[in-house]
Amino acid sequence: MDLRLAVATDVPTATAWAKHLRAASGDAHPMFPEFRVYAFRGAELWGLLDKAGNPVCVNITYFGKRLTNGLGPYANVHVLYTLPSHQGQGLTTHLYRLVEVEALKRGCRRMRSLAGSAGGAATFLRLGCKFWGPTPNGELYVDSPLTGVADSREVPAKAPEPRAWSATKVRAAIKQGLRYDHRQHSWNSRLG
Repeated sequence: MDLRLAVATDVPTATAWAKHLRAASGDAHPMFPEFRVYAFRGAELWGLLDKAGNPVCVNITYFGKRLTNGLGPYANVHVLYTLPSHQGQGLTTHLYRLVEVEALKRGCRRMRSLAGSAGGAATFLRLGCKFWGPTPNGELYVDSPLTGVADSREVPAKAPEPRAWSATKVRAAIKQGLRYDHRQHSWNSRLG
């Protein structure tokens, strides 16, 4: 598969990517309309684009610039999404690792996210990220050092629970369903 990397920071491109992903997936995922909001607020949309220039996999991340709890800036991952037709090829993991390298270059030491879907939680689990419990909105709080960063701090400042969850506990939460799993989505069928 011939894909190229692109990074977008403008609202029109974010809107176009969201429209394409919605049309190509047939999924009215509630995060698609938020793409333009993320771009407006300074997040970067990293995408793997097909030959026609359309995204098949997207990672939306905000690279923090200020110190947080004395650990340096965070990389805040807002969205991980791959079209159902391209899932199972490692694209989300590949794109995440590219974004992670950039985060390290920019001085970020940790990443955090709210995993609101079974697919997102399963991806973060495969990446070896730490989960710290559920949020009031039905998402799982993810906060981990970036690959290769030594961090002796055990509990993130905003963690809902004082201990990281085991993989078994995360899988149980995935099976119960997360915030965006209120309807059957294409990613649920792949978890087994």
